[in-house]
Amino acid sequence: MAATGVRRRVRELFVVGLAVVLPLLVTYLLLRFLFEALDGLLDPMIQGILGRRIPGLGFLATVAIIFLIGTLTTNIIGRKLVAMTEGLLLRIPLVKNVYGASKQLFDAITLPGRGAFRQVVMLEYPRSGLYALGFITATQASGFQDLVGEQTVNVFIPTAPNPTSGFFLVVPEKSVIPVPISVEEALKLIVSGGLIIPPALQARRGG
Repeated sequence: MAATGVRRRVRELFVVGLAVVLPLLVTYLLLRFLFEALDGLLDPMIQGILGRRIPGLGFLATVAIIFLIGTLTTNIIGRKLVAMTEGLLLRIPLVKNVYGASKQLFDAITLPGRGAFRQVVMLEYPRSGLYALGFITATQASGFQDLVGEQTVNVFIPTAPNPTSGFFLVVPEKSVIPVPISVEEALKLIVSGGLIIPPALQARRGG
């Protein structure tokens, strides 16, 4: 009995420690990946100018350029330049498809207030009895309704913890269940893998 209690206690302590270490490890690996990716963008150019490599300088230069672009975009001239650049990219075959789709999805993820994601819903996916969280992206009439023979909605189901990838489904409107949380709360829930429960759902669960 005593040995069993000790093993249970050791297991509990290990799980608690794991719950603390894993988020730190994931954060470290993500930040390291971002640092190395950004540092590598301008590092060859800086190394060619200075004649030697300075770790982190490419990262700082990239962040500074991104900040500068963000600053310029907030004024009229900057917005016009961005619009002209986007217009040029959207005229190039293949590039326009990749850039257009990625920009729309990124705007939907980072700027939920624009309304790209209209509503948070649940639906049975990938099989009956299992529910996935998704976002309605369109409800207007389309050819899908004619094919299915009933009212449909377009639903994007993001993957966790990376909501920029996922699945697009055409779903009968009667099959989706509205979820009373905001898009921002749903994104936090997905990115955290279900750990960050919105207050509205906590209240329902507690009741």
